Amino acid sequence: MKITYLFLLIKVVSFVKCAKILAVFPSPGYSQFIMGEKLMEELVRRGHEVTVISAFKPTKDIKNYTLILVDGLHETLTGDLYLQEDANPFKSILYLEELGQLITEHTLAHEKVQQLIHSNETFDLVFVEILVNEAHMGFAAHFKAPLVSFCSIGFSEWDAQFVGNVRLPSVSPLSLSSYTERMTFVQRLHNALLNWFHAIYKEVVSYPHQQKLLTKYFPGNLNLKDVIYNVSIMLQNSHASTTFPSTLTTNVIEIGGFHITNKELPSDIKKYLDEATEGAIFFSMGTNLKSADLPKHKLDGILKAFSKLKQRVLWKFERTDIPNKPENVFISKWMPQTDILAHPNIVAFITHGGLLSTTEAIYYGVPMIGIPVFVDQKMNVARSVEKQIAVHLPL
Repeated sequence: MKITYLFLLIKVVSFVKCAKILAVFPSPGYSQFIMGEKLMEELVRRGHEVTVISAFKPTKDIKNYTLILVDGLHETLTGDLYLQEDANPFKSILYLEELGQLITEHTLAHEKVQQLIHSNETFDLVFVEILVNEAHMGFAAHFKAPLVSFCSIGFSEWDAQFVGNVRLPSVSPLSLSSYTERMTFVQRLHNALLNWFHAIYKEVVSYPHQQKLLTKYFPGNLNLKDVIYNVSIMLQNSHASTTFPSTLTTNVIEIGGFHITNKELPSDIKKYLDEATEGAIFFSMGTNLKSADLPKHKLDGILKAFSKLKQRVLWKFERTDIPNKPENVFISKWMPQTDILAHPNIVAFITHGGLLSTTEAIYYGVPMIGIPVFVDQKMNVARSVEKQIAVHLPL
């Protein structure tokens, strides 16, 4: 009888193995942190303990969530980002590579990060957000833990090779271009030149620099090529609705849209939208670009256009006032974007074309007016135009 009870007890008892996880989310862009926080929050909910290296504090208190705050990362995004709209892809490659090198060293040189590296801490798993910061993948080798990479812009030339994915320039446009997979012969030729330029730059300039950072900030003389080609799993912020068909190896998992959750709107915004009998338009340039930095003549033109609309306009604007603001325009420094797009009275979304914004608009079925400026925004908008869910409006 006792043996029977013992077997019954074994059958009903479940076992949970919890892990210590290090996550490196170095991007100075808040939208990338939103995804990182969602990932880590879910891991904590499932009983794991996480340590996060980031430029941002979590939006709420999370048990078993330890933050190593890297201040000063926001200052790496210097200059007028709107000037990037007219940059050709070659200049965009150089801009992003140089930005990535600054972010990589700024993070590794931080006092608290160095204290962690030279501590006796151990981790069972390491997450690293990947975008021109290959030396950060050294955390996994240093702590002798499996490496999970996270790609916030989805399938791109900055991450595909780490897991053996092949990007053919005939069908895979450079992420910084405005091409889609349906390219003309001349566009394919141009795309091939862009990819060759990028590949040569990586080997001749970028990788040697990342190797120097790896050697400078990690003990043990780690080899960059050994580090970057040791990815166990790659999580990509992509989905069939937001990207083009591509070959993916079995250790690549697409998780686009995982961050989307529904919450109640603030009462003032809810009332404003509920009373929008002719519909409402949401306007946001994301977290890195600021509407307040628009040139005055552009701003005046936008306000004049809005004044002629019968729809109400919600505008994420970083100042508390706009001269000559029309009555139908509601401004706020912060807007709960996902929850606004979920409102049934939203009829259009004016967006910079970031991947998170694009994914959220598709999820809620909101047509887009794309104003792309830099990084992957031009290609995201081009894809959306081709799918007939957006129009492109040059700034």
